[in-house]
Amino acid sequence: MIKAGRGLSYGGLAVLGTVSRFMPLEKAKKATQKLFAKKLAGLKGIPLKMSQILSMSSDKELSESHLEAAEAIDPMSIEEVKSILEREGALPSIFEISEKGISASLGQVHQLKGVENKLLAVKVMYPFAEENMTMDESMLNLLTQTFSTFKQGFSMGEYQKILKEELSLEMDYQREVEMQKRFFEGFSQYENIVIPTPYKKWSTKMTIVSHWEESLSCSEFCKTATHKEKVTATRLFSEFFFHSLFSLKLLHGDPHPGNFGFRRKKGEVQLVVYDYGSCVEVPERHSHALLKIMSITDTGAGDLLPWYKRLGFDSDVLSPLKQALLPFTDLLLEPFLSRGRYDLKQWNRKERAKDILGSHRWNFMTAAPASLLPLMRSLQGLFYYTGLLGTGVFLYPILNRVLKENQSLLKDMSTQNAIGSEEKGDFGSYFMAKVLEIKVFENGKEKVKVDLPRHSIEHLESFMDEDLKQSLKEQKISVEAVIQKSRQAGYKPMSLFELDIGSKKVLIQLK
Repeated sequence: MIKAGRGLSYGGLAVLGTVSRFMPLEKAKKATQKLFAKKLAGLKGIPLKMSQILSMSSDKELSESHLEAAEAIDPMSIEEVKSILEREGALPSIFEISEKGISASLGQVHQLKGVENKLLAVKVMYPFAEENMTMDESMLNLLTQTFSTFKQGFSMGEYQKILKEELSLEMDYQREVEMQKRFFEGFSQYENIVIPTPYKKWSTKMTIVSHWEESLSCSEFCKTATHKEKVTATRLFSEFFFHSLFSLKLLHGDPHPGNFGFRRKKGEVQLVVYDYGSCVEVPERHSHALLKIMSITDTGAGDLLPWYKRLGFDSDVLSPLKQALLPFTDLLLEPFLSRGRYDLKQWNRKERAKDILGSHRWNFMTAAPASLLPLMRSLQGLFYYTGLLGTGVFLYPILNRVLKENQSLLKDMSTQNAIGSEEKGDFGSYFMAKVLEIKVFENGKEKVKVDLPRHSIEHLESFMDEDLKQSLKEQKISVEAVIQKSRQAGYKPMSLFELDIGSKKVLIQLK
């Protein structure tokens, strides 16, 4: 039955969540934060799902608090689990079941032995989950106010609607089995991306049965993995993201740490993916529009507004950003477009976005449709796990392969068919420099010419020797101001500065 006092728990939870962020003493703040995480996870349903989202926070202490709380919640008793299995009647009467279960937001997972000599996993829904979920939904507005993830000033109505729909889908175990089957079939050619085999004949409205697949959490895997194994694990997760989005057109929308694991088998690293309750269909027009955005940004020239409009963005809110949209998207996609291994720690988004977007820096967020929440969650998962693996990401080879595979499609996708014949694209007005060019002349003759990727402007000072830095200082030229100027100009071709140092002349420009 529904836990007594569950509704009353939300009031104290909201207060506790707010207090945990503003406690003056660090020790007291940590203790309150842990208590908040424990109470949140203990309520299960939506609160546990929120706790799972927060377990992927970039704040290490916050993440650990919620990970610990999710792992420590009270499970259903084994007697209750057996009673549900017996009542559902989908399995043979003789089987062994593990005493200890693994908790999830809407149920828990146990290992089964002795069913057709297979080692199986069975996920059993918590009794009265639907009733509890109805209560949870009525408190969703209160809960979202406790998380700094949801900023003040943004309407949460549409995002709450998406979350409710997602949770409603998670209640449908029969749909989940079908989603798992589609992923299983869709990744059949990937030997080292493992989707547990689903067994529809044994699954019911309250239970999901699939093949048991062992793995280690990403954190545990990292403790013993070599650098080469971590690089392989990063590539596998990247392949999972790209193939899901652009080939299957399905997103795994629940990337919390319990749903992705790594293991070694026959000398190979494998990625194991669990739990398909939050899978979301990606409309083909959205998948194609996103690929077109990536293609245009990769070339550094083109009008992105029509394709954002096709993705569901509010074009009226986005219109003031027309000139800044290409360089801003270039910033958002930098890890995907980098021609070498990219360290996510150098992705200085906040400061750069402020310079590129100026006074309209909130327009992009407010123009984005809530329907993109599953995509944002999937992206969060991609960067969370690759960040944990700590080797940087090299996504461009995969992206470039996908772009080539869809070359004909992209060529046929003109701005005109994106926005309608009554509107005109403005392709020629939006472009960026291709390279950062550094030239050194001596006695009027060119001695050095180096072309670097455009993004290198963000690390301009690292290419300078001490003499050049000193000359800039003497002439009161600020490298930071030069970088900021290039951002504000949308990285268009421009001369950054010229310096005369004795018989030498240094010319640096975006070209």
